[in-house]
Amino acid sequence: MSDQHVGAMMVVGDGIGSVRAALDLAEAGVRVHLVAPHPLLSGRMPLGEGSSPANDCELCFLGPELTLIQRHPNVEIIAGSELVGLEGEAGAFTARIVSPTGMRELPVAAVILAPAHQPYDPTPRHELGYGVFPNVVTMAEFDRIIASPGPIAWLQCVGSRDRDHNYCSSVCCLEATKKAIMAMDSHPGVQHHIFMMDMRTFGKGYLDYYNRARAQYGVQYTRCRIANILRDRETGELLLTYETETGELRHDRFQLAVLSNGMEVSPQSRSLAATLGIALNEHGFCAAQPFAQVQTSRPGVFVAGPLTQPRDTHDTVTGASAAAAHALALLAPNRPAPLPLPAYPPERDVTGEPPRVGVIFWHSRTGIQGALDVRQLAAYAATLPDVAGVESDLNGWPRPEATLAERIRDGGYNRVVMAAGSPLIYEPRWYEIMRQAGLNPYLLEIVNLREQCAWPHAGDPDAAQAKARDLLRMAVARSRRLEALPPVVSLVDPAALVIGGGVAGLNAALSLAQQGYPV
Repeated sequence: MSDQHVGAMMVVGDGIGSVRAALDLAEAGVRVHLVAPHPLLSGRMPLGEGSSPANDCELCFLGPELTLIQRHPNVEIIAGSELVGLEGEAGAFTARIVSPTGMRELPVAAVILAPAHQPYDPTPRHELGYGVFPNVVTMAEFDRIIASPGPIAWLQCVGSRDRDHNYCSSVCCLEATKKAIMAMDSHPGVQHHIFMMDMRTFGKGYLDYYNRARAQYGVQYTRCRIANILRDRETGELLLTYETETGELRHDRFQLAVLSNGMEVSPQSRSLAATLGIALNEHGFCAAQPFAQVQTSRPGVFVAGPLTQPRDTHDTVTGASAAAAHALALLAPNRPAPLPLPAYPPERDVTGEPPRVGVIFWHSRTGIQGALDVRQLAAYAATLPDVAGVESDLNGWPRPEATLAERIRDGGYNRVVMAAGSPLIYEPRWYEIMRQAGLNPYLLEIVNLREQCAWPHAGDPDAAQAKARDLLRMAVARSRRLEALPPVVSLVDPAALVIGGGVAGLNAALSLAQQGYPV
């Protein structure tokens, strides 16, 4: 293997799978070129596509990962680009990409393909009324409606398990159930009826979620396949005829019909596979091995996410980490060194100094603006004991993080209260700001104004404002007693212990051994 290729990998895609694979490689000390076809990372999640047995935002699941990858020193994000050629062999590839700045050739040891799926377009299914009746929509379109004055019908397996798509799209059952529950939470009283071939709730917690939808929310499920949808010209209602499981013929009316359209491999993914010489199966998915589903027919090229087969978010993340592990095995003879620790200015010793608390409101793009009166909160914070300054207008700063570190130094603050959004997403950035300002990160106190104020009290702004004042007062009081804590550095033996000798344990042990670690 040529030295110029050691420690360089390429990941193609812009969804959660590509982000997870790139992070795993980068954390292992590998230089990663992330080739993203679109200007923004996030894949199809902003369209509301994804499934998990919880009524939360799938994009929020991706948020912390996006924050980490955009700031990782080992990751180069090449947005709006395309992989157009790959020459060489595993461990010594030369990849050609077209980017907004022109053609580039990059030496890489391996390539991981993690493109997003393409949702089936139900327009050719004229019998279902899509594109003909305005109240027949897809699941992604329903996310922008989320309400209907009357009953809603859900038609499963549209573009799945038929003659042209002889496979299950994996995510539709749970996704329809989830969207029905979320719609009933926001608009109680509207009946949801899901027409299905069968309910495939195979993931962890999925069956319990399905049972809760039936028992607690009253979502109706009928095993049948709707042949066509008619529309009453006078009322605009949709007419569905179906046979129940007991053999009864029913004629029901609905205000809205949602088509649970399945997954397809996009023409772009098929073209990319042809360019790289990767074999596909009869459905257009990657022709993978049964016990090595992330390996393609070309050595050194790996695959993750829906290009292997229809997968939900959790399976996509798992497959992405597996693909990264297989790619790292190529570097076992010349495994990259651990990431060097970043350099920070000397830490200021604040022992014995009287508290000088700086209160900072990080409210831009965090779900706080518009829900809370930040100016009023800033004025209130300035009146609290030992508060030496308040920073609340970060929007106009060209480099807010660097400027904020300068403000902390110039203000002489020795304690900081950060009032902002979710610590899950922003906490690593704030700790880095503290280090850049020359302060111990344990001198930081965090107030979560989003999840603890703006969101739970969205319908009562006075209550949200009052709670925010209480949280600020408590945080300032606690920050006055904070003390710097020295970091503890421990050496780790680069070896692994695998407990369990089943299929999972054997594969884990083999993967670690192939990467050069004693097991």
